[in-house]
Amino acid sequence: SSSSSSSSSSSSSSGFVTAYDAYLSSVLPPFSSACSALSPSLSVLSSSLSSAWSAQRTFLEAASRARKPTDNAKLQPFFQPYMEAKKAIPNDRDDFENHRKAVGEMFGMLQWIMISPKPVDYLADMSGAVDFWTNKIRVAHKKTGPLHVSFCDALKDVQKGLVAYVKEHHMPGVSYKMNGGVDLADAASPSPSSAPAPVAAAAASAPAPAPRAGGGGGSL
Repeated sequence: SSSSSSSSSSSSSSGFVTAYDAYLSSVLPPFSSACSALSPSLSVLSSSLSSAWSAQRTFLEAASRARKPTDNAKLQPFFQPYMEAKKAIPNDRDDFENHRKAVGEMFGMLQWIMISPKPVDYLADMSGAVDFWTNKIRVAHKKTGPLHVSFCDALKDVQKGLVAYVKEHHMPGVSYKMNGGVDLADAASPSPSSAPAPVAAAAASAPAPAPRAGGGGGSL
């Protein structure tokens, strides 16, 4: 029946937002812990990454109520929070330079929302840019710096979790509302439910991204 179809569509829409919340709650706290264990100076990485990833949740919540926009320019306002979070990452040249570069490359992954079809292929390419830096960290510290390796592992979990999430819920591209969706700008109007408690808690101590993802991602 049409009512059951409508109910199913609504459930699916809210379902992919709930799934994203679960993803954030599973990967952001461990990354924050890995940063803190390695150095207090890396807290900016966890907080910046958390801010950006939680901001993408705001987009997904809007997308669950909106019809697919005809122009990717409609997505630009949603990238502003990513850019602001990215600015928080310093450009220092020290023992953690590669760590900051790895997190910075993560930002390119957030642009998957502009890719259709097969955003997972794009994510795979962007993951390679992150891995370039984490592999350098692993090689330098594999025998003497387990906390550095743990940092890389936790960041990799953020990458893999996003790929798995998109593969399951947005394989052809963002799963906008099929029927009766509003304009994306209208759907983006702030609402009290736009920042769920689990995400807010994780965001308090989460990760950070910065520079343009290497390898064709384009700047945010």
